[in-house]
Order: sequence, then C-alpha cells, then structure tokens
Amino acid sequence: MAVADAKNLSASDAISRAKAFFDEFFADQVVENVLLEELDYDETEGYWLVTIGFDVGRMKIRQPSQNALAFLADQEITPIREARVFRISDETGMLLKMEDV
Repeated sequence: MAVADAKNLSASDAISRAKAFFDEFFADQVVENVLLEELDYDETEGYWLVTIGFDVGRMKIRQPSQNALAFLADQEITPIREARVFRISDETGMLLKMEDV
C-alpha cells in the first residue's frame, strides 16, 4: 500500500466517497453492520480500492448433526455477509468500478 503516493484524495476522502456510493446503490436494500474491511491504493493505476462489508439481512443455518434432536439444539444461525470493492479514481474522486469480493 502506497498511501503516501496518492496525489488528490486522502484515505479518508476515498473511504467517504466509497461509503456515499454504497449508500446510493444499496438504499433500497436491507443491509446491516456496514463496515470498512480493507483499503489500498494502487499507485501504478492511480486509484483507491475500498472494500466495504455488510450483512444482507438474511440468515444461514448450519446444521452440524443429522440426529433430529441434536438438529434443534445444535443449529447455528449466522448472518449472511457480503462485501463490495469500490475502485475510486484518485484524480477525479469518481467511481471507476464496483465489484463483488
């Protein structure tokens, strides 16, 4: 990571822009626990990579046993988590690409 080589946007600016794009694109969806997962700067190409993770509002059930009684007692319910990488231009601050992780 070569954050010191960024010419226009600071790390905080890149994160703020990525969060704004995230909020715009996911405004009509149920998302929870939105967190910054990773930040990187590609000095060769001149863009920020900001990874934002979130729970999608659905749960997954893990069933560790085939036994019917153990099934009820041992099932583990966890939120389904996803992440998106936002590629933000250091020069313009505009979104170049958003992709699944």
